[in-house]
Amino acid sequence: MLVARADVTKLRMDSLRVVVGIGVAPDGDSDDSVDLVVREFPEPWPEAARNAAARVVEELGLSRDTARSQRRSYETEFPERPASSSPPTASRPRSEKATGKAKRQAQRAARKRGRR
Repeated sequence: MLVARADVTKLRMDSLRVVVGIGVAPDGDSDDSVDLVVREFPEPWPEAARNAAARVVEELGLSRDTARSQRRSYETEFPERPASSSPPTASRPRSEKATGKAKRQAQRAARKRGRR
């Protein structure tokens, strides 16, 4: 299906030379699989391949309208913090910073003593 979708994308946007498809298993799937496909299309794209992609569009009832197929979205790598949790502090108080620094220095010194 992923390869067929890549061909349909080429059919919709003829100027593309390479199409990358990513298929992700739905939530709750025990497999949690991710499938990747990279299709590099020859120039010119053979008429037989173009006709096969057109048949896939017809059989699956897909739209040939490129405006509906192009979506731009932005996803952050990590989810936002929930509103209920306290916001992260920009910096710790000086005394806490100094305590942490002194602790790290003492740990480094102890490691050095252990190596001798």
